[in-house]
Amino acid sequence: RGNPILSNVRAVPWEYKDIVPDYVVGKTTCVLYLSLKYHKLYPDYIFQRVQKLRSNYQLRIILCRVDIPDPDRYLLELTKLTMNANLTLLLSWNDEEAG
Repeated sequence: RGNPILSNVRAVPWEYKDIVPDYVVGKTTCVLYLSLKYHKLYPDYIFQRVQKLRSNYQLRIILCRVDIPDPDRYLLELTKLTMNANLTLLLSWNDEEAG
């Protein structure tokens, strides 16, 4: 609850559930949402979330909201994480684009 992109998800029905990922978008696909502002303040957060996912999904996506100036350092860190953990990294620069 409180995820800023939910108001932009209009083409498909959605509901709140108590699940590990932020979104399940198919039987084998999940999405973790991450704001770079939040990542900058709490860098271990996304690593802990990824660990909790384990291998329960074939396609695991980090949807990253680029909402800080000079994001290169943080994007490099996330790129390394996604490569090592077999995740896909998608970037968005606004909430509408993310939804």
